[in-house]
Amino acid sequence: MDTRRLAALGLPLVGGFLKAHLPPTAALPPAPAPAPTLPPELERGSAAHGLAEAMRRPLPSSGEELSVVSFNMLLKGFDQKPYYPSVPSSLRAWPLRKLQLQRLISGIGADVFCMQEVECRTFEEEFCEFLAGASYGAVAPRDDSQGKIPELAKCAIFFKSSKLELLWTDHRSRAVLCALRHLPSHQVVYVASCHLEGHPGEGATRLTQLRKALQSIRRHQQQSGFLDSALIFAGDFNEDETGAVCQSLKRPEDAEGFRLSDLYASHGKRGLRGARPPTFAAPGSELRAIDFVFYSEHLVPRAIRAPFTAEQLAAAAKDAIPADWHFSDHVPLGATFAWRNEETASGAESAVVV
Repeated sequence: MDTRRLAALGLPLVGGFLKAHLPPTAALPPAPAPAPTLPPELERGSAAHGLAEAMRRPLPSSGEELSVVSFNMLLKGFDQKPYYPSVPSSLRAWPLRKLQLQRLISGIGADVFCMQEVECRTFEEEFCEFLAGASYGAVAPRDDSQGKIPELAKCAIFFKSSKLELLWTDHRSRAVLCALRHLPSHQVVYVASCHLEGHPGEGATRLTQLRKALQSIRRHQQQSGFLDSALIFAGDFNEDETGAVCQSLKRPEDAEGFRLSDLYASHGKRGLRGARPPTFAAPGSELRAIDFVFYSEHLVPRAIRAPFTAEQLAAAAKDAIPADWHFSDHVPLGATFAWRNEETASGAESAVVV
């Protein structure tokens, strides 16, 4: 139980709580841990502050639209991991990273977050109060190790409960799936958040994980009668666009009949200059695009989030991430969508970049 929950019970945590008022065997509750504060380099006006502010820029969405973001947050236990030794302990600490994550979610304000690397065991402690306060419901990560791996991190989905109603969920080994009813339009959308097998040589395993997820969604569509529903398939694929996963998602015959489009494949038409924008910039690695958002023919992108601004991209290329201005090795990507009709279809190639 954290200190905020103790305070909610009316227990004073410091001062004013006399021992004489306690039972003989009781002890004073411990003083609360100091709230995390941002490091000096993130003070307003600094270069890092500007980069961090831009990372949490809002993704606009009207009541009739649906905004979706995918983000690999880098697991809570990063501070206990040996990788990225160049990242100092001050930037690895979870209390600071948690604060930065909360600011990022609140700032972007997407209707749906497809999250990866969310720790199962501490999900309720670390996320539930914040999400409820921000009016988000959640499909929580599921611990399929049954506690044998305490630091196990999985996929999760956060959704605005004022705008979306949860209808169905399914947990796979490398993905979490759900069906949501979009309350303003009464449309149903299926959402998949995935974090596919990371070993470079396991392309066949990633493909199997993809197919099992799509089969589960298709099966539920058939059972529920939601056959004409939209689909968002997003996450960390752990391979680039030339891999079997992306190629399969582009072919209906390999994607359980779903007709899907790669959100960033038409980057040239949508103001994202040059090659496909990277989404991953870890120390010791080249900048890569291994995170993707695919969407079905029922949806039309209206605003597309640039994974990096030009300034962020230059900083990441120079010093990599995590850094003082961003707490993960991945960055958020996503878009605001409208449901396809005659009016929205005519503007399919005119989405703005934000």
